[in-house]
Order: sequence, then structure tokens, then C-alpha cells
Amino acid sequence: MKIKKKYICSNCKKESLGWQGKCSFCGSWGTIEEIEVSDIKSSSDKIVAKGKVEKLKNVNVNENDRFITGINELNRVLGGGIVRDSVNILTARPGCGKSTLLLQLALDFASKNVKTIYISAEESSSQIKSRANRIVKEIPENIWIQSTQSMDEALNSIEEVDAEIVILDSIQTVMLSSIPSRAGSPTQTVECINELVRLAKNNKKPRAVFIVCHMTKQDEMAGLRTLEHMVDSVLLLEGESDESLRTLTSTKNRFGRTGEIGLFKMEEYGLLEIKNPSEFFVTQREKDICGSVLSVVKEGSRMLVVEVESLVSQSFTSYPARIGDSLKKDQLNTLLSILEERAGFNLYNKNVILKTTGGLKISEQSVNLAVIISVASSILNKAVPRDNIFIAEVGLTGELKKIPNLSERLIELDRMGYKKVYISNEVVDIKNLKTLKVEKSKTLKEHETCSLLNQLQSYQVLFYLLGGSFSSIHHDRQPNLEYYLLAIILKHNNQENP
Repeated sequence: MKIKKKYICSNCKKESLGWQGKCSFCGSWGTIEEIEVSDIKSSSDKIVAKGKVEKLKNVNVNENDRFITGINELNRVLGGGIVRDSVNILTARPGCGKSTLLLQLALDFASKNVKTIYISAEESSSQIKSRANRIVKEIPENIWIQSTQSMDEALNSIEEVDAEIVILDSIQTVMLSSIPSRAGSPTQTVECINELVRLAKNNKKPRAVFIVCHMTKQDEMAGLRTLEHMVDSVLLLEGESDESLRTLTSTKNRFGRTGEIGLFKMEEYGLLEIKNPSEFFVTQREKDICGSVLSVVKEGSRMLVVEVESLVSQSFTSYPARIGDSLKKDQLNTLLSILEERAGFNLYNKNVILKTTGGLKISEQSVNLAVIISVASSILNKAVPRDNIFIAEVGLTGELKKIPNLSERLIELDRMGYKKVYISNEVVDIKNLKTLKVEKSKTLKEHETCSLLNQLQSYQVLFYLLGGSFSSIHHDRQPNLEYYLLAIILKHNNQENP
């Protein structure tokens, strides 16, 4: 134990950096006193326990020792439930719903007679009660709440209640009295998590701990990277404030696979699970719409059918807009360049807006072909059949490239009743497909994919002959005689464009 010296004013009790004749706080003379105090070590020094050495093959593991929640999407992300002695971090931007989700989790466990404590340093007890009243009709008995910024009080309350589930909101707002630093500082945050880890890993009384962690302006978890190493799982809740969709993703999971995704929608009564993602991400229509194309993406272990929508309009500025909320801007610009050079479309004077139904963010390259067909459909004002699916990565040369897990995607489409899918020219087992027809192509200008683009372009020629704009037509394309004749007949009879 080290001895430290402190200089404290006997009048105002303020601490100074060193001895001085006049107190800089209250202005008194000769009141600075030198006091010797012991240097209190951090609480991490207490986490020293003797453990026996044993062979790895003799260690017993209970894979089923998990808490199964009533929130299936959360179970999916965590790998089948919450491990009893695990420490988990949930992070999200402000207003995304992390406190609501954890309160729903606490109420769910309490309804199953599992002792649960919800500790908040950001909300009062009345605020927590008001949110709980919106979520459930009747509050169960086995849930305790505490509003405090003292980590010492929180630890005492956990022991007093003998809770099995501990939820702390948030780690950046609590502090230990033994640590001489402010709440949210690196030292304070690490030591608080150390205490929670020691509490959870107790062999006699294991506990599952959930910790809320703030997020920075760069959309990264606040604090040191050490925090992620100390816990068992890190969950990321994402979503825009003006949209209802919320996605829960595991960026770290010691007890399951990472990258697993859970889908929720924000409602007045809390976060509701999206049980049928295909209905949420695909608009149900009675007829085909221009610019709407379907594809399949793999999120974790599940296959999701997504709808890509595009809108192409005339630009009256020198720099046409390129807006893709669901794609990275560089990815969208690359695909538009491929469409221009490899498929003969002119987009130099066109605004292009692209998004997915439901607001799902897409990072997979498997939607490249769907994006290109969607933009072409919007340019030419010709709808693509709703039972057609496009799954392929498109290279800079216009070649269609293979994607991972293609067989699983085709099986899922066949199960859902889709009729035709366009893919690259790769070897894939189609014997087990019942109704789904597979069309293969090497490039954008080959086989069925090319015929579809040519079919769309023929309507563009007809539009020009009826008085439309020629600017969007590639100049090396000459209209056929049959289109001239049809245009003359329609124009003579004052009929509309079919």
C-alpha cells in the first residue's frame, strides 16, 4: 500500500495540487494542510481467486444452460438464448430503442418467475414505470428497479434481491466510489465492467448481465476497445428515427455465430418482432410497377427476399443526383457506370434514386443485377414481372459472377412459390426445385438477361417515335420498320402508348 500526500484547505475542504500560502478557492491564508492518505487500489485487485487445475477432457459443459426468452429474434441473435453467466453489451444511437428492448426483456423474464433487476442511471423510477405500462398490461412481481448513479449501490441491490438477470442502463453513467475519476472515464468504465464480470462469473451464483453502452457520432461504441474484449457478446441495434425497422446484429458472440440478425419494428407499445420478413420487405401489389425488382440477400443464417426500387428522372443541373439510402454511394455509382458502358444506357443527364422497401441496409453484392434491372426498368418505364428474381454479382466487364450460398437461396425461392430466377453461369443443383425455373447468363448481353434488356429498350424506341425524348436512346440503335409502322398507326388514331 502506497502513501500519498494531499493538500486540503481546512476552511473550504477543497484539494489543491500542492502547498500554497493562500487557498485559490476561498482566498484564506495559511489554511492549506498536508495530509497523508493510503493509495486505494482498484477493485480489480480483489478479483483474485484460486482455481484448481484440471484436464480439459474432464470439464463438464452444459450447452442447454440458457435462459430462453419470449423474444425469438433476440434468441436467434444470441445463438439460442442467454447463457446464465454471460455479460452482454447492447449499443445503439440515441432514440433507437435499446432501453425499450431491455425493459421488454426484463418484463419477459419476470413474468416467468425469474428474479430480474433493472438499474438505470439515466431515468427515474417513474419514467421506467410509465414505459412499462405502455409495454405490458400487468407488471409481474419478480422485477425490481433502481435509479442510481452509484455502482456500489447497484451491486448491493443485486445481492439483496438475489437477481438472476441484471440490466444496467448505462455503463457510462455509473461510477465506483473507490475510483477517483468521473463517470464515463476509461478507468471508471473498465472497473465497473470488471465488477459486473466478477458478479456474473460467480460459480455459486451465476448471473446473466446486460449492459447498455453509448455510441459515438461515428456510429461506434463509446469507450475503449477493451470493453468488447471483456464481455461475451456485443449486440448492435440499428434503425432510422423516421422509420419503424430496427435490426439487431451480433458483432461478437462467444456462444454462437456472429453476424446473425434479428428484425423488429418500432411501435407505440414497444419493439415488435417481424415474424414474416418477406412480407415486410416486399410490397404486395395487384400489378407490376416500373422500377421494382426482387432479389435475395443472406443476413446471418436467414434468406430475405428484398425489393429494390429505383426512380430515374431528367436532371436540369450539371451534376445529376445519385441517391442510394440502402446502398453505399460508391457501389451505386459503379453499377450505373456498368449499365452505361455494358448495356448501352445513357445516364449522364439523369437523376437516379434507389432504396429498398422497409429501409433494409444492403451490403451484399448479390443484389447488383437486381439494381441494374431496376434502373433499366425505371428508365424505360417498363415493369418487370413480380415472380422474377435477380441474383448475381456484376463485374466491371459486365460479367455475371457467382455468389455464396446460391443453392440455399434457390431452395427458399422455390418454397415461396416464385417462378423464374436469373443467375450467373455457375454450376448449381436444380434437381430439387419444383416450380422455380433457373435462367443462366455469363454477361449482361447474353441469353435471357440480354433479351430482357432488349425487350425493355424496344419500348424506349417506340416512346421516341410517339414524340418522346431521344436523349435516353443509344445512338447506335436503329428502330426497326415494324416500330415505325406501329407508331404511325397509333399516332394517326390518337391512341396511347401501350
